[in-house]
Amino acid sequence: MINKIQIKECCGCTACKSICPQNAIQMKQNKEGFFYPVINENNCIECGFCTKVCQKTIKTSSNYPIETYAAFSKNEKIRSISSSGGIFGSIADYYLKNGYLVYGARFNESFEVIHAKVNKDVESFYGSKYVQSNLENVYISIKNELKDGKKILFIGTPCQVLGLNNFLKQKNCNKENLLLLDFICHGVPSPLILKNYLLELEKKYNSKIRKVSFRNKTYGWNLFSLKIEFYNNNTYIKNLKEDAYLQGFLKNLTLGESCYKCKANNFRSNSDITLGDYWGVEKFLKDYNYNDDKGVSLLLINTLKGKKLINILSNKIVKKDINLQDAIKYNPCIIKSVKRNKKRNKFFNDINNKKISVTSLMKFYTQITFKEKITKHMKQTIKNMLEG
Repeated sequence: MINKIQIKECCGCTACKSICPQNAIQMKQNKEGFFYPVINENNCIECGFCTKVCQKTIKTSSNYPIETYAAFSKNEKIRSISSSGGIFGSIADYYLKNGYLVYGARFNESFEVIHAKVNKDVESFYGSKYVQSNLENVYISIKNELKDGKKILFIGTPCQVLGLNNFLKQKNCNKENLLLLDFICHGVPSPLILKNYLLELEKKYNSKIRKVSFRNKTYGWNLFSLKIEFYNNNTYIKNLKEDAYLQGFLKNLTLGESCYKCKANNFRSNSDITLGDYWGVEKFLKDYNYNDDKGVSLLLINTLKGKKLINILSNKIVKKDINLQDAIKYNPCIIKSVKRNKKRNKFFNDINNKKISVTSLMKFYTQITFKEKITKHMKQTIKNMLEG
């Protein structure tokens, strides 16, 4: 039974909710703010479909890339407002111009991140959203539209793509017209943390928020920033080293329990294309085009279907063959999970303390102690000696 799956093993992909013939499963936020399946046992008929699609119970083999590139979009506008090189924007633009459907993550009116069908405002789907998204009934919508012969592009985290694959397989749904994109995932923070963080900023700036950008390039791609614009024309912007929310994310403090033992990384999601930032590009590609701090994508083509699409877009993007192992060296999340922050439990135990702001808690739990500084210094010294 799905209700025996522990919280730390569930990524909240909604496959179990979507497959249930009795509508007995609903996704609700747990005490940490993550979406988690809850069963109405009065409606449950113990059919077992939920366990057949659960990532905990299914062993998945890796679908390693057949081609690996450093890439970026030739469209400067798309590249400038994208997190890295703008490859998703170029792909989405192609799909929409040809009348196909695109599903991705965007903010709703309350600045909660939801998965939805792309509307005319395609730019709202660009860029990273550092929080768990709410999928609602997206898997069911995709299944129905595939049966109607629609061509669809879906982009999500590896676990969301794996969940969709598991769901469609149980539904015996033909995926010929479905292109699956995932991205190199560091993990997903709690929606509750983001909500409280934004509310605290609204209070501080005495205004409602108009726009949120997690990966703003004001200070460049390498030193990306969290930028928040308010209706009273105030602007908050701090880079990844200064902002408390980004620090909580990057130091693995605010992530879901399943992120520390991801079951969909290392190409186990079986996506057609994997995208990500090509951190470390300057180590391997000296060409100016790849080192202009505007953003470079890792473009990992995993299937012939993905290869066919990239060939169609060859005049829209710049790409260069690279070695996968070079990419992994500076992007370890491609193949392995991040380490669990030792302070995570204490942090989440404290978030319900109304006397302390979430901002203050993230700053407190991400600051480096004197002991940690000494340990870090010693490790770097030993590394330098060995390399010297």
